[in-house]
Amino acid sequence: MLIETDNYPKVLYKYKSFDKNNYTYDMLENGNLYFASAKSFNDPFDSALPYNFEGINSKKGEIWVKKLINKEFSNLGEDKRIKISEGTQKRIGTPEHIKKMKKDIIEKQYDKFGIHSLSANNKNILMWSHYTNNHKGLCIGINTNKLIDKFLEKANKGILLDLLKVEYKNKMPDINFFDSMLDKKSETKDLYDLISIKSKDWSYENEYRLVLWDKVNFKMNFGTEIISEIVLGCKADKSDVNKTKNICDNYNHEVKLYKAIKSNKNFEIVLEEI
Repeated sequence: MLIETDNYPKVLYKYKSFDKNNYTYDMLENGNLYFASAKSFNDPFDSALPYNFEGINSKKGEIWVKKLINKEFSNLGEDKRIKISEGTQKRIGTPEHIKKMKKDIIEKQYDKFGIHSLSANNKNILMWSHYTNNHKGLCIGINTNKLIDKFLEKANKGILLDLLKVEYKNKMPDINFFDSMLDKKSETKDLYDLISIKSKDWSYENEYRLVLWDKVNFKMNFGTEIISEIVLGCKADKSDVNKTKNICDNYNHEVKLYKAIKSNKNFEIVLEEI
C-alpha cells in the first residue's frame, strides 16, 4: 500500500449516471464503491500491457518453467515434476505457445485487482458527456483524507487498497516477462505500471485509480462520510435533483451540493451552489 495523503488532491470525483439499477443511489445513500475488472473498461489497452518474451528459450526461460511447475504441481514427486518441466520446455517458444501464454497471462492479470476510477476534475465537458448520460447524471466528490483513513481501517482487517495517479504516455512500457517473473521487486513495479499507465489520448480524464487487491467486480462499503460534495448535471431530471437533495439532508456531515450550469461566455461548465 503506497499511500501519502500530501500526494493527492483534497477531493477526487466520480462521474456517474442515474442508472436503472440504482447503483448511483447506493453510493449516495450507503457509501458503497464498486471495484470493476479492467476487462469491462472502454480502453482495449487498459491494464493489459504486452510482455515481450525475449529469452524464452534461454536459461531464464528454463528457470521460469521449473519454478512454475514446482509451484503448480507441488503435490507431485520430483521425478514427475522434472518430466512435466521437460515436456513444457519442448513446447515453449513456438508462436502458438507464446500467443496462448500472452492470452492466459492477461486473463490472470485482470483477476489480481479491481479498479474504481476517479478524476481530479469535476468540470470536464467530455467526462460529463461520456460518463453521466450526457450531463443527466452527477459528479460525486470524495474527501481524499477520509478515504485514506478508511484504507488504514481496512488494512487492519487484511484488506489491501491503493490510490494511484494514472500516467499518460505515447509508448507502452517494455517489460520482459522473464525478468519480471523472476524478480519480485520487478514484478511488483510492472504490475503498478500495468494499472497506472495509459495512452496520452486519455489524459483529459486526469484519472486516479482506487485499487482493491485480490478482488474483482466487488462492492465495498466506505460509509457516506467520505462524500464531501455533489455536482448535479446541467440536464439532470428534477426528480433526481430532488431525491439527491433529500439524501444530502439526511447526512450527518456537511456536503456541498451544486448544479452544473452552461456558461454563457465560454465553452465551459460553471457550478452554482443549491
